[in-house]
Amino acid sequence: MERYALEVSMDKASLRVKKGEIHAALAEKQLIHGLARLLGGLAPKQRYDVLIEGESMALSSPRSALDMGIAVIFCHSGMAEDMTVLDQLRLLPGMPRQKKKARQAIEEAARGAGLPVDLDARGADLTVGERYLAQLLRALLQNKEFLILEEPDWALTPLEMENLLPLLRRNQQEGKSVLLLTSRPETARLADACTELTPKEQLLFMPPADPKEMAVGSVTLEARDLTYTEERRGRRVLRGASLEARAGEITAVVGVPGSGQEELAAALAGMLPLARGRVRLKGKEITSASVRDRLRLGLGFAPGPKMNYGFSSLSRAAENVCLRFLRDAAYRESGFLKHGEMRRFADDMLDSMNAYPANGAAAPADSLTAEEKQRCVLAREMERNPDALIALDPTLGLSKEAARDIWDRLIAFRNTRRAVLLITEDIREALALGGRILVLCRGEIVGEFEAGLIHERELSLYMTGERRQGREEQFDEE
Repeated sequence: MERYALEVSMDKASLRVKKGEIHAALAEKQLIHGLARLLGGLAPKQRYDVLIEGESMALSSPRSALDMGIAVIFCHSGMAEDMTVLDQLRLLPGMPRQKKKARQAIEEAARGAGLPVDLDARGADLTVGERYLAQLLRALLQNKEFLILEEPDWALTPLEMENLLPLLRRNQQEGKSVLLLTSRPETARLADACTELTPKEQLLFMPPADPKEMAVGSVTLEARDLTYTEERRGRRVLRGASLEARAGEITAVVGVPGSGQEELAAALAGMLPLARGRVRLKGKEITSASVRDRLRLGLGFAPGPKMNYGFSSLSRAAENVCLRFLRDAAYRESGFLKHGEMRRFADDMLDSMNAYPANGAAAPADSLTAEEKQRCVLAREMERNPDALIALDPTLGLSKEAARDIWDRLIAFRNTRRAVLLITEDIREALALGGRILVLCRGEIVGEFEAGLIHERELSLYMTGERRQGREEQFDEE
């Protein structure tokens, strides 16, 4: 039985690449994009089997894909925007720490590969083709066994494609495998072998409702230059923080404790007087709007344990769950609250969130566990279907099982085309959920990254203030 270097099985579809082979996968663009994400470790929940040298492997993260010898060149993004190409490549394992020596090593590799890459350009200043070549250089420096190229013909000019083939052949001669993911038959003909994936196979592999592939919509919640000074201590807690949260995306803001997470959430919710800055919701200016008006206009706020989950300890679970609905006619009559209706409504919401206090919605708020309170506050906010939901430390102190369930509910809410702003101290939570990840350090946003393009160790350097986008003093300069 022939043994393949790389095998991918997707229900009835399969893809097999031999060692030292240039193989093409010909398919529609949606499947091409899905395959690239899968092999890059960005689609851990997809239904698939990946075998490397006959052994089953789980591509649970970009790091796991790299550890298994897979380097993926993405046609969209793939490089941090606010760092130079040189500084990004210097982060690779085994690269000299001194900037001068690192530059020499990288320039030598680029000349040998015939890749014209501007090392001093920021990622944001590169064209699509230049960004693609910079990713290719990074992959060659990593020296992985499998090189996966997502739609090179889309990113590169015909001349650049001609220059690419000799480079791929040299990799082939070294015993490495190359997989071209393309929707163009003329590109597939450059390979030694080709697997054509049909639309039927695409539907089996990439269901239309898959949350990982949902397109990100327009900006829903926008904040610019938020500045807040704590009156009692005269300490500036927020220092010009700016961010955007988009429909159909979880935007994660992560920072070490005390970086200004609670103040940022409170400022967005209208609970703090800003010294400077502006906030917009669906394009509407809400900087001067009250908390109640922001909620009415479509903002949701689920505070975490440091803000007591937005609970009143003197009230019962029902009153806390119904807090946002107390002005509705269904729960008021002649100026009195209809407690029976409130309890029934709260019981239904708690049941939908798998929260089961000992006495149900009639339980005193201070008798609820942290997990029950978190489920209550999320039920309260999600029931209103806000356009943008701010979730502050939603899993802090919870068990792994409870945290996973909260994650799934945030993802499900995002999939309804709502914007989710996740503000957290948990770096792994930010990496797991964030479509974009912003780093908050001492009240400033010091970095912004797309999901999968930064690893935990590098992100932690931004969180502690050792590194920030646009700052050069990251390594010794000798």
